[in-house]
Amino acid sequence: MPLLQHARWLHQLNPDAPLFHWGEPVPDQAACKSRRGVEHGERGAAAAAVLARHLPDGYAHPALREALLGVGFIDAADPQVARVLAEVPAEQLLQLGRSWAYEAYEPELVHAGLELLRGRATLRDRRNVQMLGLLSRLFGRGAFEVLAGLDGQLPAILWLADRSDSWGRLYAVHLLRQVEDPRARSWLLRQAVNGDYLNQYFAGDLADDLAIHEVLGAPSLDDGLVDHLGRMLRMMTDCHGMGILLADYPFAGAAVNAYARHAAALEPSIDRYITLHALQTWSLAQSSPAAAVLTALLQRPAWLDGVRQRLLDPEEPWHPGGPWVAERLSSDVDRLDA
Repeated sequence: MPLLQHARWLHQLNPDAPLFHWGEPVPDQAACKSRRGVEHGERGAAAAAVLARHLPDGYAHPALREALLGVGFIDAADPQVARVLAEVPAEQLLQLGRSWAYEAYEPELVHAGLELLRGRATLRDRRNVQMLGLLSRLFGRGAFEVLAGLDGQLPAILWLADRSDSWGRLYAVHLLRQVEDPRARSWLLRQAVNGDYLNQYFAGDLADDLAIHEVLGAPSLDDGLVDHLGRMLRMMTDCHGMGILLADYPFAGAAVNAYARHAAALEPSIDRYITLHALQTWSLAQSSPAAAVLTALLQRPAWLDGVRQRLLDPEEPWHPGGPWVAERLSSDVDRLDA
């Protein structure tokens, strides 16, 4: 069945060579072109014309499907599209949305189906939408917007957010930042930043929303929270043109100083080593007092040896930064030996 086919795509896609582009690559930014090169505004008009021509005839699936494949992705929030959809019975749109989202093989139609389910889906759609959302780079935005329209489904949103990556994680964070609920705040505080470079789009905004300099200012924090907030700061050190740079964050000094104090008590790990190096480089460039603490930690022979043991441990989970750490660690050890 097509939903299973979509699940297989997850293992076949090359993240560096997307099959197509989203209607909106980043929330609140100008839309990019579809894979057929149709501009966003033109696509809205073209989609509205296709829908106006075929939807009044009822379930004219073959003609409507073929016509929409020529348009590319539709956006139900586009004013031109919304005007056409407002003239069609909600139940018809719901059934058509389910048909496309759950039965179509073409990604354009799956996306169109999710668009039709926005504000119309019911609880029976939740699991299917979550499954499609697992292909977060393709259908993350649509899945999150459908789930957001279902009352009391924050747990379902958090479940999908935990399993989202790439662009899908960006949309998960964008949605959860608007949710006034302690569970959403807890997820953003502890799990939003997973190390993907696209985290750079939202790390600075999250740091500001969550006032992480105040969180880090607590006398004691659990290791997981320290690691996550450190990762957030790390993303901000090198996000030129993507998000708020750490140098432009008003409370950067206080946050990095507090992180350095907590980090000094942590056991060595590959991810912590990467974070420490990024923040040490930033602190030295900014002449921050935290530089001395971070440098001292990175010069502890026992701490460096602990990182090396993690690299050599076959039971240690694979880390994408492992090769860089191995090379950098060798230079750090050679410097100490000299």
